[in-house]
Amino acid sequence: MDFVVNSDPIIRFAFWSGLGATVITVLLIVQITLLRVLYRRNEQRKQEFLSIWRGLFTESTLSHVEPWRLPKVAKRDVVYFLSYWNRLQDSVRGDSRVKLNELARIACIDRAARQMLLDGSRAEKLLAIVSLGHFGDTTDTAVLEKMLVSDQPIVCLHAARALLRIDSASLRELLPAIIQRNDLPTTVIANLLKEAGPDVTSPVIADMLRNAILQSATSQFMIRLIVLTASVHPSVVHASLREIMDTTEDIEVLAACLKVMRAPEDLPKMRELINHSNWRIRVHAATALGDLGDEKDLISLLSLLSDSQWWVRYRAAQAISHLPFVTTGHLEGLKSHLNDSFAIDILNQVISERTQ
Repeated sequence: MDFVVNSDPIIRFAFWSGLGATVITVLLIVQITLLRVLYRRNEQRKQEFLSIWRGLFTESTLSHVEPWRLPKVAKRDVVYFLSYWNRLQDSVRGDSRVKLNELARIACIDRAARQMLLDGSRAEKLLAIVSLGHFGDTTDTAVLEKMLVSDQPIVCLHAARALLRIDSASLRELLPAIIQRNDLPTTVIANLLKEAGPDVTSPVIADMLRNAILQSATSQFMIRLIVLTASVHPSVVHASLREIMDTTEDIEVLAACLKVMRAPEDLPKMRELINHSNWRIRVHAATALGDLGDEKDLISLLSLLSDSQWWVRYRAAQAISHLPFVTTGHLEGLKSHLNDSFAIDILNQVISERTQ
């Protein structure tokens, strides 16, 4: 140590830096070791808990389990109970779910879940939200509705799903709140609507779409709502979507409509938009013609193969290949009659993709 103290400042700095790094490394090793020990201990306790309860869970889905046979669930074991119980809830239907709820209530797990929602960790609160949805008790709706405005998107999403499980009619109140949240992707909301089913979601989406038109809703709100119409019965929203297509001047809104509309009666409108001045509209119109078009649309799509925008050329080539009467040999024949290098290149790409 005398050598270090009396040495050059650079040497002292290097020594103490090395010593500090060594201490930090040792502390990290100790921390990792402790975490592994705790993890193993936790897993062991979890398996011991499930070895007792797994049979009771299975038995409860088939018949009534007498309360005296149920061991008391310690507070720290509630997480294990709810995790396994929720997985079972997702895998069974009908009366089995009712029996699982009865089992949990006899074990006082419903009250434990409500307490976990108040003072649990973030992960425990999410588990409690999911559990309350499965319990289906309308007395929990008030606290779940407050979570729809949480600054954490995942909390809002879980709360919305739980509310729908408790009462599917709540979709009419909660859907406007979650659509307006830009931190919730429309794909996530669409999955939520899929769980509720088109019979539940169709009238709600249709009413919201009509109101959005009447109230001149913002472009962003309208686009998100239009995207979600893909989750409902097309006949319920078709009239509103057609009205939007015929009246809107917003390119993004029009593009959103083209993405979801595939009614045969809209084919003339799609043919009209194939030559739109905006290339994004031409892209979506070409894609739509690939799904609905016939021989009459082949010439229009061929003309797009020379478009200045690559995506227009690509979608037009794909649309041609999707037409029911077009074979790979037909594509080769079309290519032989083309002179534009862009058109030939894009057809070659689509032919290559088709033959892979």
